[in-house]
Amino acid sequence: RNCLFSLKKNDYPSFDIIVVDNGSSDCSLSMLKEQFPEVDVLEMGYNSGFCKANNVGIRYALDNGSDSVILLNNDTEVDHNFIKEMAEAIDVENKIGMIAAKVIFMGDKSLIDSAGLQITPDGLAKNRGLLEDINNYDSISEVFCPAGAAALYTREVLEDVEEKGQYLDESFEYYFEELDLGWRARLCGWRCAYSPDAVVYHIKSATSGAYSEFVAYYTNRNNYYNIIKNYPFLNAVKALILAFLRYLFLSFGIILKKGAGDKIN
Repeated sequence: RNCLFSLKKNDYPSFDIIVVDNGSSDCSLSMLKEQFPEVDVLEMGYNSGFCKANNVGIRYALDNGSDSVILLNNDTEVDHNFIKEMAEAIDVENKIGMIAAKVIFMGDKSLIDSAGLQITPDGLAKNRGLLEDINNYDSISEVFCPAGAAALYTREVLEDVEEKGQYLDESFEYYFEELDLGWRARLCGWRCAYSPDAVVYHIKSATSGAYSEFVAYYTNRNNYYNIIKNYPFLNAVKALILAFLRYLFLSFGIILKKGAGDKIN
């Protein structure tokens, strides 16, 4: 509800809101019909997974004439200029067809969650600016790709990365799917701009739970999958070795009961 209310406060001249309902078992559908009758609701009827549901939404948007699509998690709230700032950062002539927002922690609005994704040598995607002051990263810059909580893709990017009717690779199911899409877009020659004035507040892991077994399984599995799928051979070998060493280091940390940190929602 809060996410949709925040979108309605945006005064961008023309945009449509599409909600893909992944078989919710609460009052979400009745709330949507009663409070947001103007929203297009696509009912999956079951939990199809993050990637498939987003693909259904993307296809619906493109089939209905959208020039760009913003993917937005339901545990977010956006600033009143969010859509305008995201749209104005597009520059198709210079191959900028992905836009990253400034994502801020809902639980502590003085800290950044993500200012776009960076690639680490072991193949992981790192949230640029994570836990840094919100006054940092206040200028437009190029990043590898957007974080999945709030990401804009132009029609041209989505058409270029489409594989067998999929935009997000549904074999990823959850997590790192935006990194995979970013890799495929990059390999097609597309770039990503970070828009510091496109502000989003994110609860973070509101659905899956922070540091849960669910998160651990999919992030680790998909890290390897992304490396094998998208990296050139020698880079893949290096990344896989570094990833193995990282897990070895983490294992020792668990055994020695070191490295535990706090979480911020």
